[in-house]
Amino acid sequence: MRLLSIALNTFKESIRNKILIGVLLFSVLIIISTMALVQLTIGQWMKITVDIGMGAISLFGNLMAVFLGINLVAKEIDRKTVYTIVSKPIKRYEFIISKYIGLLITIFINVALMFVILLIILKYYISYEVPYIGTIQAFYLLLLEFMIISAIAIFFSTFSTPIMSAAFSITFWFIGHLLSDLKFWSMKSESEGFKLLINTVYYLLPDLELLNLKSNIVYQITVDMKYILWVSCYALMYSVLLIAASIVVFEKRDFK
Repeated sequence: MRLLSIALNTFKESIRNKILIGVLLFSVLIIISTMALVQLTIGQWMKITVDIGMGAISLFGNLMAVFLGINLVAKEIDRKTVYTIVSKPIKRYEFIISKYIGLLITIFINVALMFVILLIILKYYISYEVPYIGTIQAFYLLLLEFMIISAIAIFFSTFSTPIMSAAFSITFWFIGHLLSDLKFWSMKSESEGFKLLINTVYYLLPDLELLNLKSNIVYQITVDMKYILWVSCYALMYSVLLIAASIVVFEKRDFK
């Protein structure tokens, strides 16, 4: 019950001026760009709209995960409210887990509204027969990516400053999307040391490109449910490990 209470309080704090502004900016971006591009392009309206729309959802969702996530713990410390929280019968692990849940609720509601707007534009403005299964699969995997990035942001926020936490989280985000390419090039390298380094990094950090199915929408491709289940377990494993590490670090912090 305490977990839910803190999570809902986190959601209420985060939602203020975030969802409405985000949805408004997203809507304006998609509608204006789509209307302009429809006039300037021939036969590529759907592809451009999907690229811009899913790209905007991905970018905005990950930025929310980073910048809201790094402030959840840091804000409580700056306001000194964390001293009151840890002095009450609230376990520190409950505090971290509830903050994480509240963050995910905020992000998921925000991006879900964006996703609905994108579907409406595709269906009624571009007059595109939306492949709903592939589209939902791509969106679901984006949610898994947001789970991982949120956990990364919270992890760094437990022991670092907001600026450094943001820098670390964004770096992990970029590296996560480059891991597949790095591994590919390492296989062609003749340096055993470089191969060892890249392989180590590859198996330590989450490969976020595994969660990228945005191109499947355009080409109306669906993936096997076994793959969806596998990447779900993959994302859940990384998220749980990161939150567990966050709890360990937070437990050792002295707020006296």
